[in-house]
Formats: sequence, structure tokens, C-alpha cells
Amino acid sequence: LGIDFVVNGSNKHSAPHVISLTLSGVDNERLVMELDERGFMVATGSACSASRAEPSHVLAAMGIEASAIRSTIRVSLGSHTTQQQLSELAQYIAALVL
Repeated sequence: LGIDFVVNGSNKHSAPHVISLTLSGVDNERLVMELDERGFMVATGSACSASRAEPSHVLAAMGIEASAIRSTIRVSLGSHTTQQQLSELAQYIAALVL
């Protein structure tokens, strides 16, 4: 078993510190709340649509379907983000979605 996911965007045109992940069939709002309870701050869309309730227009413009947008999270890395923190985040995501 594995997580069915897609990394959105392109390596050439994406910010290196931002990762957009679509986790097939996952309720992104629930996942964000669960991760927040564990100390991880992720978001459900692009930074420019963070305060809006509707699906991200940025993700829609990238050709992502509305159902997939509702399964997408954004992870922003800071200058102090460690490999250990990323590993823990990946482990929590796996535990929550599998």
C-alpha cells in the first residue's frame, strides 16, 4: 500500500520552498486540521487564496479539477525547516491517509 499523490507544478517554474501535493481522495481541510494538532502548519491552497472558502483559482488555472483541489495541500518550507521535520510530516501524512 502506498499514498496516491501528485506533486503539482513544474520543477522549472515552481518556487523551491513550496510544495503543492494532491493526495487522492483525502479531505484537505480535515488533513490540515489533523496536521495542525501535531504542530505542522500546511494550507489548502495557494497563499494568494488562503483566506477564501472556494477552491484555489491558482490550482484551477493549472488545470487541476475541483475534486482534486479539495484533496490538495500546500507545504511551505522555511529557512529553519529540517530534514527531520520533513520526515515527521511525511510520516504523519502517511498515518492519516492510509
